[in-house]
Amino acid sequence: MPQRHHIPFSTWVDNHYLKMGAEIGLLGLIAFIVLLFMVFFYAYRLSKKVERDRDQAYLIGICGVVIVMFIQNVTASIWEALTVAVFFYAFIGLLFAQLWKQQRKGSKQT
Repeated sequence: MPQRHHIPFSTWVDNHYLKMGAEIGLLGLIAFIVLLFMVFFYAYRLSKKVERDRDQAYLIGICGVVIVMFIQNVTASIWEALTVAVFFYAFIGLLFAQLWKQQRKGSKQT
C-alpha cells in the first residue's frame, strides 16, 4: 500500500492496528482487539481448569501466542505473512478443541 502512494523506502504498513482502523473503522478495530482479548481470556481460564499438565502447557502456549500477536501487530502487519496467520488460527483451533473437550467431559459427569 505505501508503494501506491509513493512513500520512499516503504514496502508495508508498520502498524497493523492503524491499518485495520483505516480499512474497517474504529468498530472493526475494537472488534479485532476484543477477539484477541477473548481468545487470551478463554485460554487462560481454561488452563486453570484442566487436569493434565500437557493440556495446561498447550493452553499457556496459546496465551503466549496471543500476547505475541498483540505486540507484533504494533510493529508489523503480520497477517501478510501466511505462515504466521496459519499458525495463529491453528492454535485457536486447538483452543476450541480443548473447550469442546471440557464441555463434553462436563456433560458426561452430570
